Order: sequence, then structure tokens, then C-alpha cells
Amino acid sequence: MDQRMRLLPGELPAAGYFTVTNTGSRPLVLVGAESPAFETVMMHKSTQKDGTASMEHIEEPRLAPGESVKFSPGGIT
Repeated sequence: MDQRMRLLPGELPAAGYFTVTNTGSRPLVLVGAESPAFETVMMHKSTQKDGTASMEHIEEPRLAPGESVKFSPGGIT
């Protein structure tokens, strides 16, 4: 597994990076994320537009059987 955290000083948001793979035979929907270590956890993807970076909230990522989604620096792949 390749999961890791990026912690920033003060009140700046942290980031968690990980890969999820649907090893089942039916589609999978990620319905949320939570951690007792953080008040708020959200799934998002990073985007760049006209030289400005932003985060777009992802409600429920869907994975087909055998598909993987990688929450990685710079966005979802």
C-alpha cells in the first residue's frame, strides 16, 4: 500500500494520499471519508485553470470492477 499524509503548520489543511482498488465483481461507490484525528475529511481533486490551482469536492467517486483511483498530489489519477 502507498498511503501517506502531508501535514502543514498551524491551521493549514493536511492532505492524505492513497489508492483504492475495486477488487469485487460489482461497481463500488465511495460514499465518504472520516478520521478521528481530523474534524473534517473530504475527497477532492486538484485542478489548474489559467495558472490558478483549486480544489473540486468529489461527492461519490465510482469504481468499476478492477478499477483503481489514486488520490495523489496534483489530483486524482
